[in-house]
Amino acid sequence: MAGIKAKIERGLAEISSEVGSSAAPRDYSAAQPAVLKIERAAELDEAALAPLASDRRYEETIAGLSVLSKIPFKIMDRFPKADIRQHE
Repeated sequence: MAGIKAKIERGLAEISSEVGSSAAPRDYSAAQPAVLKIERAAELDEAALAPLASDRRYEETIAGLSVLSKIPFKIMDRFPKADIRQHE
């Protein structure tokens, strides 16, 4: 699981480096139902999110993390935009 978690973190780091703080709000209208379908099939876990993050499928990755963590999409959307390095 550590390898999968590292892949997700790398994917999110790459995505967040590309997203500026002035970026327009993301549209999760397609991502949310797709991720919820995976969750209903009991297949939503770190292994399911790793390829989404690696493929830079931002909306699906954030939607999946939101569902897994029970954090609302709008709050989770702010996370990758933060400068994570300041907290290390």
